[in-house]
Amino acid sequence: MKKLHSLYVSVFGDAEQIGSERYFVTVTCLSSSIFLFILCMVHLFMDLDPAPVFIAGGSSLMLLGLYFFVRFGTCLFYPKLILSVLGLVLLDLTWYSKFLSNGPVLFFVLIFGALVLWVWEGRALLFLLLLYYLNVAVLFIIDYHAPAFLSEYPEGRVRSVDIYLSFTLYSTLLIFLLHVVKRDFLRQKE
Repeated sequence: MKKLHSLYVSVFGDAEQIGSERYFVTVTCLSSSIFLFILCMVHLFMDLDPAPVFIAGGSSLMLLGLYFFVRFGTCLFYPKLILSVLGLVLLDLTWYSKFLSNGPVLFFVLIFGALVLWVWEGRALLFLLLLYYLNVAVLFIIDYHAPAFLSEYPEGRVRSVDIYLSFTLYSTLLIFLLHVVKRDFLRQKE
């Protein structure tokens, strides 16, 4: 058990030494990178639409790069900004490529808003929340005016697989991140 903890600390860092914020962003970047890689592989294996595969694969690589920048660099502001803005853009592209609001991605945009709330504060938080709500409004306008074929799955079974697969993978990631937050909160409380 001690070796596992030592490995965990070498990968993510010690929250007490590097600070809660850097620790959370480090864990988020690496775990999200791994999650998106798995999602990319599942989409390839199931022979689903290629656009989300490219987006998930590119996002995975971007997050892996951010992980190294956050974990071993000194600056935290720019990686957080990249994670927040580019993460939202990539979610939007995924939402568009996965049948707009008929697909599973809109719910993950909601979760993303909660993550923004966790890593920012002050004026930056207000700015990013404004950007987030503006983004949701733009998604609504696109969805409302989009031609029907953009939101139609090829068949009902594909929609079921896509929604439940995405929900399972995204909720696993969210549960893991909330576990990290809870553990860090309890550590700070002590």
